[in-house]
Amino acid sequence: MTWEEFLALSDGEQEIKGLAALRETVAEAGEDFIYRDVLCAYVTDGTPACLIAQAATKLGASISTLLGWDGLEQGDITNVAISLNYPISERLITAWATAQSQQDRRATWGEALRRAEVVLR
Repeated sequence: MTWEEFLALSDGEQEIKGLAALRETVAEAGEDFIYRDVLCAYVTDGTPACLIAQAATKLGASISTLLGWDGLEQGDITNVAISLNYPISERLITAWATAQSQQDRRATWGEALRRAEVVLR
């Protein structure tokens, strides 16, 4: 799937796939993983860095796309979606923003995922 194909899905399909991508990312890193990058970047050393970046790549976002997100003045996922006029489910953006906020507060990725899941219930 490409990022463009993901964006073309219905809100419900985006929510299912977006949550599945978060779950897969957390499963790979481990629920106790804590993101410690001081810069809070989407890309570090040419690879997806944070929880949202890793989940987005599972949905087809390229490194080039993620670098574009890093280039925005306000780089949280809500502002990325608004600035780039992405047709993403508001509930998914809220869930991802919740996970991102938890991550940036140094919560474990498991906790970030649980908070995102609550939004999508």
